[in-house]
Amino acid sequence: MEVRVFNIRMNNKYLIKDQNRVNDFLKTVQLKKSSTQFVEGKENMWSLLVYYEYGKQENNAHEIKDQEPVLNKNEAKLAGSIRQWRQLKAENERLAPYLVLTNKSIALLAKSKAKTDKELLQVYGIGQAKVDLYGQELLKLLNAK
Repeated sequence: MEVRVFNIRMNNKYLIKDQNRVNDFLKTVQLKKSSTQFVEGKENMWSLLVYYEYGKQENNAHEIKDQEPVLNKNEAKLAGSIRQWRQLKAENERLAPYLVLTNKSIALLAKSKAKTDKELLQVYGIGQAKVDLYGQELLKLLNAK
């Protein structure tokens, strides 16, 4: 497995260029895992750590692997609420929504009904950095009556 680090600068001059560089790279490799961290400094940025293997993944294997789970009515409603939250969070942080949470992670969150940070960590696509950044907000969404 290989590792590559990308920096996505928050400056309007570079934001789209940096995001496109990541997207172009991801089209050429098999993504295994990723992690993000917000870095504050002279120039604020997101640091993206990508674990990958060389070679493009077969389309059929990719579609099956990344297929979102089937949601019941209540889970679909919850997933919709999480998507709305993700959109607002992405706009506020000037990020592409998938960098906040992927669609697959949202669907799995809605199914999980996590009640603790530890349970959030069991959901695909959510690591400690995302729990630190978004955990409390996600738990409120997941456990709202």
